[in-house]
Amino acid sequence: MLPTSAMNPSEQRLSRHGWRPADPPRRPVLFVNPRSGGGKAARARVAERAREQGIEAVILDPGQNLAALAGKAAAAGADALGAAGGDGSLAV
Repeated sequence: MLPTSAMNPSEQRLSRHGWRPADPPRRPVLFVNPRSGGGKAARARVAERAREQGIEAVILDPGQNLAALAGKAAAAGADALGAAGGDGSLAV
């Protein structure tokens, strides 16, 4: 953990309450629904931008079970999961 003197004010406040900065994930996975929001994720190139940052992007197809895919990703070593999608994706 960083010494308090090396933390920014926000980190110092969190540290006083027992929070600590987390290490960056080693194997993040982002599930992308390119059709949500009328196709905003596709137009914004969310998957491509994620891959440029070293994040595995999984493009969701209609009918796929997001909960099952997330479970498989975690079982395969993913240490951070994210979703770029609509209410249905985020409800999982």
